[in-house]
Amino acid sequence: RELVRLKAAWDRARGELVRAEQARSVQQTSNSRDEANSMAALELARADASRYHAQMAEAQEGPRAEVITAQREIVAALEAARDKALVDFQRATIKSNTDGTVKSRLVAVGDRVEAGDTIFELGGENVEFYFDVPERVQGRVKRGQTVLLRAGSEGKTVEGEVVGVAGAVDLQSRRQSIRVKAEKADVLAGAAVTGTLLIPVEGDYLVSHRDALVDKMGQWVIYTVDSENKAVEHQVERLAGVGEKVALKTSLKAGTKVVGRGAPGLSPGRLVMLPQPEPSATPTAGATPK
Repeated sequence: RELVRLKAAWDRARGELVRAEQARSVQQTSNSRDEANSMAALELARADASRYHAQMAEAQEGPRAEVITAQREIVAALEAARDKALVDFQRATIKSNTDGTVKSRLVAVGDRVEAGDTIFELGGENVEFYFDVPERVQGRVKRGQTVLLRAGSEGKTVEGEVVGVAGAVDLQSRRQSIRVKAEKADVLAGAAVTGTLLIPVEGDYLVSHRDALVDKMGQWVIYTVDSENKAVEHQVERLAGVGEKVALKTSLKAGTKVVGRGAPGLSPGRLVMLPQPEPSATPTAGATPK
């Protein structure tokens, strides 16, 4: 019985010893962890102090050369990106060199185009045209005169106004340039346009159909018919002409009957076959033909 008691006491003592060892081990572990944490905090504080010291030194002495170089490279890259974006924007924007209204679109989104391809066709409003006038009318063209404009063979005729006259004459072509403005020309860019300049005719003149006018080796003539139905030739001066009408300077009086259709085949004294009823080819006094 005494032996059992002693053994139990021994077991209790050994258990207390184990617990004491465990407590000491836990305390050592805690101390080591606290020491490690303290060392880490110390190193962190040292790093912060070094960083703050470097920042203070940089603030006092200015940025280092490598920092400046790096920042310049960043700025250059940003500027290059900006320039590229600007170029892309400009390439995506189509600008016309003239004002007008879009009449037709020749390409669709996604179509492949090349430089010089036509994207849109514009009809002009307040369009300006440039013409070269022949030498024979130089000095008679003035601002404000009317020009009849026609695009193509089936285009509508509209009126334009001379807004500019070149002061010099081209020495080679002997022609003078004029600038004509039309408010509503409705002409597609690149279309061929013909212009008829209306020059006021001074003095007395007669207006006749252009078929009555015959060019005989550079001299304009018209024919009348005498009492024997024979052709009589009269020299005239062609002053101006628009469409089927011409203004003539002649000694003939208003109301004189002249030969119209078939006049180029006549000669003085030739018999003229007058149709029945007689066509009205009588020149009349009038203003500038329009």
